[in-house]
Amino acid sequence: MVQANSPATLKVIDEGPETPWGLLTTTWDGTIIGTNARFATWTGRSYDALCCGLRWKQLLAPASRILYETHFIPRLEAQNAVSEVSLDLARADGSRFPILASALRRIDPASGDATVSITVFDATETRRFEKVLRTARRDAEAATEALAVSHRLLRVEHERLTVMLRSIADAVITIDAGGRITSFNPTAEEITGLAAAGAIGAPIDSVGVLLEATSRRPVDLDSLHGRWPKRESSDFLLVRAGGSERRLESTEAPLRSEGGQVEGWVYVWRDVTQKRIDDAERQFEATHDRLTRLLNRQEFERLISLELAAAKEVPAPPSLLLHIGLDQFKIVNDTAGATAGDDLLVAVGTLLRQSLRQTDVLARLGGDEFGVLLLRCPVAAGKAVAATIRQDIENFRFHHAEVFHTLTVSIGLAVLPKTGGSANDALASASMACQTAKEAGRNRVYAVDAEDADIRQRREQMSWVSRIRRDLDEARFELFFQPIVRVDGSREASCHGELLLRLRDEENQLVPPGAFINAAERYH
Repeated sequence: MVQANSPATLKVIDEGPETPWGLLTTTWDGTIIGTNARFATWTGRSYDALCCGLRWKQLLAPASRILYETHFIPRLEAQNAVSEVSLDLARADGSRFPILASALRRIDPASGDATVSITVFDATETRRFEKVLRTARRDAEAATEALAVSHRLLRVEHERLTVMLRSIADAVITIDAGGRITSFNPTAEEITGLAAAGAIGAPIDSVGVLLEATSRRPVDLDSLHGRWPKRESSDFLLVRAGGSERRLESTEAPLRSEGGQVEGWVYVWRDVTQKRIDDAERQFEATHDRLTRLLNRQEFERLISLELAAAKEVPAPPSLLLHIGLDQFKIVNDTAGATAGDDLLVAVGTLLRQSLRQTDVLARLGGDEFGVLLLRCPVAAGKAVAATIRQDIENFRFHHAEVFHTLTVSIGLAVLPKTGGSANDALASASMACQTAKEAGRNRVYAVDAEDADIRQRREQMSWVSRIRRDLDEARFELFFQPIVRVDGSREASCHGELLLRLRDEENQLVPPGAFINAAERYH
């Protein structure tokens, strides 16, 4: 066996400084017997220090020694060769130098001694690249894990949103920039009558014809997009393939890319068909009489007020107001019963509609009284309409329980003033005219205008009705005694006189009896 410290065996291998790798030769037990300059430089030791009985293992860092024993030596023994084992040299100054070591065991044919030739490469760059690769691998693994987590979260969120989209009560439809449908939830299927499978990919126009709710003009979606954002929703009519219509409350919003470009639109349609029907029914109930289905007094007064306001601005024939009162309706109601009376009122309402123009307004004012607003109607034409109504009612026969009942009406006609006045004043004038017609014998028409003296007198009397009640409550009436004496001057045994009722106003002045006595006699 070759002795490591024998001068004959110590040698420097390949003295060329340009050799880029390290070389060393060891005995089988690892004792260094030869090395080149490159390897000596890497270890930070001299040739003599290396070849003075040091073993190759002693040049390795502690961790590399373990690797040397567990990987390097077993492979060399088994295969007579080792390829590129990553090790660290422990340099003389205490630092570490990374290397890749390959070894080949040789047997001397003459002596039978085994030596090991070891080639060492500088692994500094390799280690650096490995570190970078390890860092990159860790980063990639972390990114992959984060991506997987994000994917799971996105899948969960997608499933949640899908469930929400399917369960939402509104139709949700999305389209791409070309106007083709990209999503279609179940409510959209129900509202449009189309299946999602057939709708997705089709143009948005395929769901039906969209019309503006009030004008019924076709909806231009491009112009609708141009008005975004708007705060309020829009009412549309959707005419479906079968011709049926749905009333929709629609809102829309753009779908934008990360760069802010519009990539499509989302429409949210709420089916308000039944709601609009319910609203219309509530509105009808609020403005119409339940029995006759005619306008009620409140709505009639509102329309009169609108006409009075419009009359100030538009030069046109005056509008007329008819107050129609059934004569002795109570007789029919008492003899035939309340149900028959209701049926009679409904029949009269139907008969009145047939006598009027489409532009005229008919209402039930209450009880057995009806009102008609003749828009832009000359007085002569209005009197003719009233006369026709009176005649039609007189000719009418109401059949109930095998009995035919006749009926007449008294009609008051009043001209709406061009300026001033109110709906209450106009109705009061027409009502007084109707009352005058009744007092004149019933079954007739009595026409008045705002300047009619009799109507003015009746208004004054009506104003006293509430005042008399108030004055009674406030004890403003006083009794005065006026003696009755003989004109010849003789005296009688007893005193005679008359009691007079007098009224004091707010200023404690006596009011002449003629101012209020007629109203008291008529209305109290």
